[in-house]
Amino acid sequence: MTGVSVVYFRDARASWIPDFGPGDPERIVRIAPYACRTYAARLFSNVAASSVTSGTLEYAARFMAELVGGSLAADEPNPSDPEWPGHFPVGCPESCAREDVTGDVYRLVRNPRSPQDSTSWLEQGRHDQRSTDCERAALSCCRSLTDIQDLRRTTRRFRDRKIAKGELRSEHGKIAKTAGPGHYSLWLRFAALRIHDELFQVIE
Repeated sequence: MTGVSVVYFRDARASWIPDFGPGDPERIVRIAPYACRTYAARLFSNVAASSVTSGTLEYAARFMAELVGGSLAADEPNPSDPEWPGHFPVGCPESCAREDVTGDVYRLVRNPRSPQDSTSWLEQGRHDQRSTDCERAALSCCRSLTDIQDLRRTTRRFRDRKIAKGELRSEHGKIAKTAGPGHYSLWLRFAALRIHDELFQVIE
């Protein structure tokens, strides 16, 4: 095939770098073997929305289905993945959170999106004497749109951030009320953290 452009995942969290332009006659998506099937479906839909030949789409669909092992709609983590990210201290998050996360969760993210959006204070080496290592391993969030809007408006360093919303389920992780008004800490499981940018979509 000629004029084929390729999309590779950049890292374990599956941030991706497109390598094709609007003038390419043929496009195909190639993903890393560890990628979740949800990513494959999303990337394929992006390609399908572009002006490509039906033959290319058919080939891309067949190629991707073989690579990820079948259904593109399934969201199944690799069974060899750990349950929790490696930076979580021993006994975390159980030592801080017993509640499974369900429903809407809101986070502030950078524009454009950055890997730092899903990097905890513990990973960044930031310290807070009021917080345990387990709490610093979590991601900050709010449970209501009003609370996250207030946080953005009242905190100078957040005023240029975007608000992203995630509709989470119990298998995604744990959550607990922490810190100030409206603030929660979110511990995402390894598979969910890897697809953070897919789980949390910018809404404003």
